[in-house]
Amino acid sequence: MMSVSGETFASWATHVTRCSNPTFNRVVDRLWSNPSLQKSVLAVLSGITKTIQDQNGKESGSEYYAVLLSLLNTESNTKTAEAYLLQLVVSKAVPARLLRSKCAEATKTITNVLSAALKEDIIDTILCKSLLVSLGRILAAQPTDEWSSESLRHTYRIFFQFIEHENATLRRTAQKMIAHLLIFTVSAEDDFHPLCHRTILHVCKNIRQQYSELSGLIRTTDTGCGRLLYNLSLLKSIICLIPEKDVKT
Repeated sequence: MMSVSGETFASWATHVTRCSNPTFNRVVDRLWSNPSLQKSVLAVLSGITKTIQDQNGKESGSEYYAVLLSLLNTESNTKTAEAYLLQLVVSKAVPARLLRSKCAEATKTITNVLSAALKEDIIDTILCKSLLVSLGRILAAQPTDEWSSESLRHTYRIFFQFIEHENATLRRTAQKMIAHLLIFTVSAEDDFHPLCHRTILHVCKNIRQQYSELSGLIRTTDTGCGRLLYNLSLLKSIICLIPEKDVKT
C-alpha cells in the first residue's frame, strides 16, 4: 500500500476501487492503523465493485449486500475483509425490506462463518465482531410478528454465548446488539420487543447462578466476579426496556 495520507490516499484508493458508493467512504478516505487489513478490504471492495459494474449495476447497497453474502458462502482467505464490508453495508445501505426478505439466507451464512471462526485456535476479533454486528442489524429489522419463529429465536440466542465472553470486544459487541435489538420496534403498536422476557430470564438466571457460586467460596476469584459483573452490566443497560411485570418477577 502506498505511504500516503489525506487527500492523496483518498484519491488513490477511490481510483483503485472505482467505488462510488458513499457507504464505503471510511475505507477509502483515510489510512488505517491496520494497513494489512485495509489492503485486504480495498482489494475485496475493488473486486465486488468490478463485478457489479460488469453487470451494469448501479452500485447500490442491495447489490453489494448480495455479492458479499455470496462471497461469504465460498471458500476464501479474505473472510475478515468480506465481513467488515458486510457490516458497513448492512448498517448503512440495505433497505429494511431486503433485510427481512433475505433474513433466513443471510443469518444462515453469517452463523456458519461465525461458527467456523470460533473453532479456530486464535479468534479473529475483527471478523467475529463484524459478523455479530451484521447479525444484530438484520435481526433488528425483522417485524415483531416474525419472532414467533423458533428459528429466529434460536439465531438470537447466539448472542447469549458472548455475554460473558473473555474477549472484551466481542462481549461488548454482543451486549450492544442485544440492547439495540430490544430497543428497535418495527410496529408502533408494540411497547416491548417479544424477546424482552426471554432475555431477562436468561440474564437473571446467570446472575443468580453466579451469585450462588460466589457465596459458597471462601475466596472469590476475578473470573467469577467478572462473569457476575458482565451480566449485571447487561441488565443495567436493558432493564429500562423490559415490561414492568418482568422487572417485578
